Amino acid sequence: MNRMSAAKFFIVILLLSLLSPTLSGDTQVMTDDEKKAFLRSAKLVDSRDVGEGVTHSQRITLSSNGLVHDAHLQIIDERKDVLRTSRAVQLYFRDSYKFNVAAYELSEMLGLDMVPVSVERKVGLNRGAVTWWVDDVAMSGRQRFEKKVDAPDPERWTRQVETVRVFDELIGNTDRHLGNLLITGDWQLWMVDHTRAFRRNRALRNPAILKRCDRQLLHALRNLDEASAVAMLDRYLDHRETLALLVRAKLIVEHFDARVAKYGETKVLFDLENRDRSRTDAQTSGIPRWAPEWIPGDERRLPLRSTGNQYQSR
Repeated sequence: MNRMSAAKFFIVILLLSLLSPTLSGDTQVMTDDEKKAFLRSAKLVDSRDVGEGVTHSQRITLSSNGLVHDAHLQIIDERKDVLRTSRAVQLYFRDSYKFNVAAYELSEMLGLDMVPVSVERKVGLNRGAVTWWVDDVAMSGRQRFEKKVDAPDPERWTRQVETVRVFDELIGNTDRHLGNLLITGDWQLWMVDHTRAFRRNRALRNPAILKRCDRQLLHALRNLDEASAVAMLDRYLDHRETLALLVRAKLIVEHFDARVAKYGETKVLFDLENRDRSRTDAQTSGIPRWAPEWIPGDERRLPLRSTGNQYQSR
């Protein structure tokens, strides 16, 4: 795709996103705490199916005190001692909305602002995870790969992708694919849909892909307070799932300590820019400049079935 056609594609995506706004009201800048309060208490005014996925999730519209915003509702909460698929056999399988909330709260504990706010609440007759519908989504990772849209700042983009890889190893995520990575107009990368994470496996799934790490994230993992982590995570996880995560956190620290010792800190650690949690989600830097392609390997993930301006994971 040449620069002109890529720019036209991006303009179309931005215009389409403007035709279906998810936020209205006087409050245009919200902190995470304000988003959590809204998601927990706002009144349900509309709902529609996201797609044909097995989780049967919904896009819902909530309203409170003049503020209207969409959210993603997932109510799935299933477990099997053994799950056999064409690809693998999984022991102690769980597919749970609770993991979305755990992923958000863990990311908040680590100071990692790449997972949208998610809370547990009752909607209608069901309890589920109600997750802030990410605003200003320009495309999914799958759409970016298929359209060959280049990141404006390749190093910044690479750092975000590498941070996703570290987080997925930490939470034991077995279902990351390009469809549940969202890219906003300012080229921020968001991780969504973690219902098949937090496995009991006490080993890293693929440590070979962990090449570099955000310095602040590594510091947070090294100094993770186990008592606080257990108190938070055990609200959503089986205790054995929590303990497995704590083991993986230590393994990640050991992995990067070894890489720093071998290659040097400047080759292994970087500083991922901090995001202002009070920023307006709809802020955008405009039409991007163009640079190198998606990091190799991600195209091997599961395909996306696009629904609206966000995602359908399964």
